Amino acid sequence: MAKSVSDVSSCGQSSGCLFLLMVYGSVLGIATAQFTLNANLTFYEEQKVGTRVGNVVAASGLPALISADELSNLEYNLQSDEFFQISRTRGVLSSAQEIDRDERCGRQPQCVIPVEVLVYTQSPYELFKIIQVEVYILDINDNQPRFPASAVTLTVPENNAVDEELRTSAAEDMDVGENGLHQSSYSFKDPTDTFELKIHSSQGGSSYLGIVIKEKLDREERDSYQVTVIATDGGQSPMTGSVVINITVSDLNDNEPKFTESNYNVSVSEDIAVNVPIVQVQATDLDSGSNAEISYRISSQVSADTRRIFYIDEQTGELFTRTPLDYETDSLYQLVVEAVDHGSPQKSKRAKIKLHVRDVNDNSPQINVNFTPVGSYLSELEPVGKLIAYVVVSDRDHGENKRVTCTVDDHHFSLDKLEDMYKFVLARPLDHEEYPSHRVTITCSDHGQPPKTNLTTFVVNVADENDERPVFEQEKYIGHIPENHPGIMEVLTVKAHDLDSGEMGRITYSLEDRYDHLFEIDPDTGVISVTRSVDRERDAASFEFHVMARDNGKERLTNTSLVLVHIVDENDEPPSFTRPSFYGEVLENQPAGTLVGDVTAMDPDSPEHSKIRYAILQQGTDFGKFRIDSNTGQVKTAEVFDREQTDRYHLTIQAIDPENSEFYSTCNFTARILDDNDHYPVITGIRSSADDAGDGSSNVNGGGDNNNFTFIMQYTAPVGSTITQVMAHDGDDITSPNAQLYFDITAGDPGQLFSIGRFDGAVSLARVVTAEDIKTFKLTITVSDGGDPPKGDTQDMYIKVNGSIASLTQASTSGISQNILIVIILIGVTVLLALAILATICLIRKIDRQRRLNRASQKLSEDKMYQLNVQQTEHSNHNNHQSVFANKGRLEREDDSRDRRSPGVTSSHSLSNNLSKRGGGGIGGGVGGTKKEVSFSLDEESDSHNTSSGSGHPLTSFKGGGGGSTAGERVDGVEETGASVVVETQPKTSAGQATRTESGKHGDPQTDPRISRVMDWAVDGPLSLPGLPSRHHRDNLSSGSRP
Repeated sequence: MAKSVSDVSSCGQSSGCLFLLMVYGSVLGIATAQFTLNANLTFYEEQKVGTRVGNVVAASGLPALISADELSNLEYNLQSDEFFQISRTRGVLSSAQEIDRDERCGRQPQCVIPVEVLVYTQSPYELFKIIQVEVYILDINDNQPRFPASAVTLTVPENNAVDEELRTSAAEDMDVGENGLHQSSYSFKDPTDTFELKIHSSQGGSSYLGIVIKEKLDREERDSYQVTVIATDGGQSPMTGSVVINITVSDLNDNEPKFTESNYNVSVSEDIAVNVPIVQVQATDLDSGSNAEISYRISSQVSADTRRIFYIDEQTGELFTRTPLDYETDSLYQLVVEAVDHGSPQKSKRAKIKLHVRDVNDNSPQINVNFTPVGSYLSELEPVGKLIAYVVVSDRDHGENKRVTCTVDDHHFSLDKLEDMYKFVLARPLDHEEYPSHRVTITCSDHGQPPKTNLTTFVVNVADENDERPVFEQEKYIGHIPENHPGIMEVLTVKAHDLDSGEMGRITYSLEDRYDHLFEIDPDTGVISVTRSVDRERDAASFEFHVMARDNGKERLTNTSLVLVHIVDENDEPPSFTRPSFYGEVLENQPAGTLVGDVTAMDPDSPEHSKIRYAILQQGTDFGKFRIDSNTGQVKTAEVFDREQTDRYHLTIQAIDPENSEFYSTCNFTARILDDNDHYPVITGIRSSADDAGDGSSNVNGGGDNNNFTFIMQYTAPVGSTITQVMAHDGDDITSPNAQLYFDITAGDPGQLFSIGRFDGAVSLARVVTAEDIKTFKLTITVSDGGDPPKGDTQDMYIKVNGSIASLTQASTSGISQNILIVIILIGVTVLLALAILATICLIRKIDRQRRLNRASQKLSEDKMYQLNVQQTEHSNHNNHQSVFANKGRLEREDDSRDRRSPGVTSSHSLSNNLSKRGGGGIGGGVGGTKKEVSFSLDEESDSHNTSSGSGHPLTSFKGGGGGSTAGERVDGVEETGASVVVETQPKTSAGQATRTESGKHGDPQTDPRISRVMDWAVDGPLSLPGLPSRHHRDNLSSGSRP
C-alpha cells in the first residue's frame, strides 16, 4: 500500500500525469460533479524567486465546495515546477525563477503560463481534485523604445510634390499595453518647419514613419535637412528613444521597380534547413544606371518577431530562415518585401509572400502512465477488468503523424482504447504464488512515414491482503433526478472497495431507514434507484441520507457515505395571477407612457424556470391603446386619452412561461380614465318665464328667443317670481366636481333687487320694487365649475323695470288695506279653533270621571270575592303546586267605555289584583303562607283564568263592571274596556277542576307558551304580552286609580 502511494506521488511530478489523473478521477467518480477547477492569477514579470503569486485554493473556489475539515485534510502538488512552486498544505503559489515576459511571450497581448495543481486527500491518500491555474504575466516598463538605427539618411528628389512622404522604420518597444508605443507616442522636431511626421500602422501590428513634405523643395536653395523623431512609451516612468533623420535632396528618379509577381504563395516543410533558400523574388526597373540597380529588403511593416526568423538577400532576392521552423508553433507567415532602386530619390515597390509551413513527422509519441490511487501494487484477488492505470499518449505532430497505436507485452493485462488514451486493465486473474510481480512494457507508434516509436516499462506488484474494511470511493455522492419521472429510475451508483479476500471482501450495500419508502439500493451493485415519481414543488428540492457498505466476514466491518440527491426542476407549473382582475387609473390628457397600474403573477417552479413574460392579448378594441412591460407587468398608456370620449378600457393580459408557451394564464385589467378639468363652462342661453301666468316679466322679443338676454319686468311682479333661467353646459364628467356649475351675479345689482339660483341659474326678484328701482339693470352673470382651479364664463343680462312713481305709491296703499283684511280673518279662525279645543277637553274629563267611579265599584267586588277564596284555601295543603305570581302591586282592571273586544289580552294590573290581592300583602302574605295554584287555558278566542287552592274548592272568577260572576260561567274571552280588562272563567267540572280547552295544548303552564309568558310576568314583573298595552300606556290609563 505504501508503494502505491509513492507511485501516485511520483506521477504528480511527471509531465502528462495531470490529464491522466483527471480522467481517472472522472471515471472512478472521484468528483462526479466538478473534478477539475479553474483559477486565474496575475504576476508581474522580473520579480525575485519566491515572490508570492496567490492562493490557488481560494482562487479556485474550493473552500465553498467542501467543509473546513475536508479542506484541512488536503495536500497540493504541482505537475511541473519549472516556473512556480506551491505550499503543500496551504496551496500558496510562488515564483520558482525570475520570469521575463518579453523573453517568453514577446509582444503577444497576453502572456499566460498554465500551471496544473494536483490536490490529494491525506487520509486516505487519493487524488481529489485538479486545479487548472492560468498565471497571467503582467508587463512592466523595462524596455525603452529603440529605433533600428540612431541616424537614418533619406534622399528625396527636388521635384517631389508637397504632401508626399518619405518612409522610414518606426521605433520598437518590447513592452506591451500601456508600457508600449502608440501612435501618440511620437514627437517631431524640424527647425526649418519643412516637414511633418505621420505615423502608419501595418497589418502585422508594427508601424512605420512617414516624413511628409510640407513645402516644395529646391535643391539649388538647400540640398539637405536634418529632423529628429522622439518615441516615448506609455509607462508610469516613461522611457524614450530617438532617431536623427538626414534628408538629402537629389535629382529625379522617375521609374519604380516592378515585381514579376505581386503575391507569392509558398509552401515549405517545417524541417527545412537554416540558410536554405525558400523562395526568390524578382523585380525590374526601367531606369538605367544606378537608378535601375535594385536591392531587396523585408519591409518594416513586418513584425520584428517575423524579421528575426527570416531574412532576404539584398542582391538576389532569395528568402532564408535564420532559425528552424516549427509547424506546431506557427503554420503560416505573411511577409512584405520591398524592391528599392538606387536612384535619387529612391523608388520602391512591395510584394507579399504567404508562406505555409507543412507538418512533418518529427515528433515521437510521448507516453505517460498514471496509476490509480491503488497504484501498481495489486491484490491477487483483483477481478478481471480491474482498472490499473490510464495511459496517456501525445504526439505534437498533426494528422496521420499524430495518430498513435499502443500495445502491451504481458498477456495478463490489456489496453482498452478510449478517445486519446488507454485504460490499462487486468486481462487475466493474478496469482501471487505464481508471479509476485510483472514487468510490463507498453510500446506506442505513430502513423507517420516513416513511423516514430516510443516505449515505457514499469512493474506491477501482486500482493495478498485481507484486513481492510470497505472504503467508499467518495465521502459524498451527489446525484440528480428529474422531477415527474415515470416509475423506477436509477439515480447513481455508489462504489466501495474491500481489499480482503473471499467473503471478507464481498460488500453488501444498504440504506438508512429515513427515505426507504422513496429510495432503494441494489445490495450487490450499489445502484441507488428512486421508486416513484417525485414532485419538486410538493415533495422536496433535495434528499440527504447515508448508504452503508458491509462486508460478509464473521465480524462484519462497515463504512458509510453520504448521498445527496437533487431534484432537477422541470418546468411543469404554469404562472398564475395573484387575482383574476386588476384595476388601474390614469388622469386624462396625460402623455403616452404614463403608468396606469400593474399586474402580478407567480410561478412556483425554481428560479431558472420561473421567469414570466407579460403581454396584452389582442382581444377587443382596447389592446392597442396600452402597452405592458414584459418583465415587470407595469401597464402604461400608448396614447393620450379623453375621458369624455371613453371613461374606461378593458384589457386581457397574459402571463406566459417563456420556456413553454403552453403554460400561461390570463387576467382582466380595467383602466379607468379619471376626469381632468379640461372644459370651460359655457352659458348656452336662457329659458324665459314670460309665458308663466302672473310673472310680471317678459323678454324684449316676447319670450321666443332664448339667446336674447334683455328682459322687461313690471314693477308689480311679486317677490320671488322667476324672471328667467340661465342655461349653461360643461363638457367634463357630470359626476365629478369639474362639471358642477355655480351661478352668481357679479356686477350690476348694487341694491340686490335680483337673486340667482346658486345651482340652477334661475334669476328671480329678491325684494319689493321701490321708486329707485324703476330703471334698466345691466347684470353680469358668471358661471364657474367646481374644478381646481375653477373655470368660468360670463354673460351680460339687461332687465328693465317698467312703472311710474305715482302708480307705485297707489299700489303700496292698496296693498296695505288688503293686508289688514287678511289679519282680521286669521284672528277669527284662531278663536273658533280655541273654542273647539276647550269643548273637547271638557268632554274627555267627563268620560274620565265616569271611569273612575266604575273602577271603585269593581275593586269593592273583587275584595269580597278574594276574601272568600282565601278562607277556602286555608284548608288546602297542596304544597306541590307551583307559586305562579309574586305580585308587587295591585293590578287594576280597566273598562273601556267603547266596549271593544280584545281576545287573548289580559291586563297586568287586573291579573295582579285578582290573583295576588290579600290584605295588600300579595299571595305570599296569605293565611299560613299558603301558595295558590293558578291555571290558564288560552286559545285564539278565549283565555281562562282559574285560581283554586285544591281540587275540591269552587272556581273563582272575576268580571269587571258591577261585580263578580258565578262559578258556572264560561269565559268567552278577555274584554278590554278603556283600561279595564274583564276575565271570564269556564264552568267547573266534576272534582272541582276547571274545564280546559284542548288539554295538553292550552291551560297547562308546562306546555302552553302563552301561559308560561304570563307566569313569567307574574313572578318577575310586568311582561309585554301580545295584545296587552305597554306598561307606560297602562300606567297612564290607570293613573289616580291605584289603591
